[in-house]
Amino acid sequence: MRSGLAFLGEAACRCRAGEVRPEDLPAVAAGALAAGLVTPALCELADLSRTADARDVREAFGQAPAEVGIRLPDRGLARRHGLSAPIGPGC
Repeated sequence: MRSGLAFLGEAACRCRAGEVRPEDLPAVAAGALAAGLVTPALCELADLSRTADARDVREAFGQAPAEVGIRLPDRGLARRHGLSAPIGPGC
């Protein structure tokens, strides 16, 4: 099983590339928590429903990488990275 940090880093990169829908981010947060990474933003995000306001979801998810020191690439680099492995349910 991947570490929570690796899981969140991959998810953040895929989100930045536009490959993950906002309604899937609570499940992504739950996956990172299950993999052992616990941060306030991940806990908040995992508690949101799939029907939560997309702005709230993006704001919570945007804080999570910063809480653990993950720097996000620009959108173009994230797209070129071409990650194709699924990161969680519905992703």
